Amino acid sequence: MNPRLVIAGIVAIAGVSVLAWVVLTGRARPAPDRAVEIEDVIDEATIDRASEHDRERTQRVVDSILETVTSAGSPQSEVVTVAQETISAYLNPDVSVVLDLLRRQGIEPPRSLANGDEEAQERWRRKQALLALAEFDAGSAVWREGPPPPASSGFRRMARRDAGRAFLGDIPESARRSAELAIAAEFTAQDGEVFPGELGFGFVLNPENGQWVLCHLRIDGVPNGVLAMLPPL
Repeated sequence: MNPRLVIAGIVAIAGVSVLAWVVLTGRARPAPDRAVEIEDVIDEATIDRASEHDRERTQRVVDSILETVTSAGSPQSEVVTVAQETISAYLNPDVSVVLDLLRRQGIEPPRSLANGDEEAQERWRRKQALLALAEFDAGSAVWREGPPPPASSGFRRMARRDAGRAFLGDIPESARRSAELAIAAEFTAQDGEVFPGELGFGFVLNPENGQWVLCHLRIDGVPNGVLAMLPPL
């Protein structure tokens, strides 16, 4: 037998074996645990500081924002009411407050919070920290109907959950009456990074009862690589 053919055959078999090993081990490699990665970059001191709820400060912020909105000639008193209730709930570190808000608006709470137990409270505390530590520019607050404008800078993060709002299933998105309360602020992300941006509370009108219902949260201006997590809705 030709020695060169024998050597070539051995090399070919070895190459196939190596390729098969790479493919098999590649498939067997576990996916990275995203939850662990997030926990690794969360700054616990930031989360703890956000939990020190100052009720009087929150009320001053809400009052100032609403004063700006109403002075611009908002035509509906229910707009002011829903804005006040929503902002107050999302600036409160107590998960029971936001659960009460969602249920009063006819929204089925997300499963991650619905029980209102200790685990739900901890999830809420971590996500809500982004808003609790925000330094809002109340004078920039604006209520505008229609979808939010494109982000002017940085990245946009948006939280939206149509599934918990049963009435939306009967209304095509193009036919929905929507609005947003937008406020500029300086944010402290869950990893401790500070950045300027804009927060938007999005609402949609429920035609069954004429009530404005929270439908999305958005934050614009998030720098690349910053862990800025919005609370669930």
